[in-house]
Amino acid sequence: MNRLILGIIVAMIVLITIYQAVFREEHLRYNITGNLSDEMHVIFYDSSGERVATATLMNRGLHGECMSFRFSLWHEEGTKIKSLKLKLTPSATSEIYLKTPDGYPWNPIKLQHSEDAHSIIFEVPDLGFQGKGTITLDFMVLPLEESDNLSIHFDIEFGMSRGLKEYVGEGSGILKLS
Repeated sequence: MNRLILGIIVAMIVLITIYQAVFREEHLRYNITGNLSDEMHVIFYDSSGERVATATLMNRGLHGECMSFRFSLWHEEGTKIKSLKLKLTPSATSEIYLKTPDGYPWNPIKLQHSEDAHSIIFEVPDLGFQGKGTITLDFMVLPLEESDNLSIHFDIEFGMSRGLKEYVGEGSGILKLS
């Protein structure tokens, strides 16, 4: 009986060790590419060096008094984005607006000022169906003061899964708007 219990304990320890090695949350590495005035790419890699996601900010130009830019988050087939958080900070005092996202209805979106009151935070804790494809968001920036060099600093955090494997991506960059 003692050998049976000891065998079960050893098997459980082995299974727990394998589970933690294979299925533990992995933090993705990132690299920034692109030119600062048109588009910026933050490319995320897993531990094997495979590209698994790319966040892109694209300058979409002037629309009346507003500058616009597009954010997109592409991810490898077979993966799903589970959550997304963006912190957007303009280089000059500005209002930032989010265009209503296209496509299938979204789960609740949080859009609020950060504690420093200069940034906004866009967050979707549960992307649901939207996490299966490329996520695309359009923003408008209305400068409230003169600036010849308006830019957006962004911080991105997202959760992603592939089967039972969980990933966390975090990165940042700057996109020049004017």
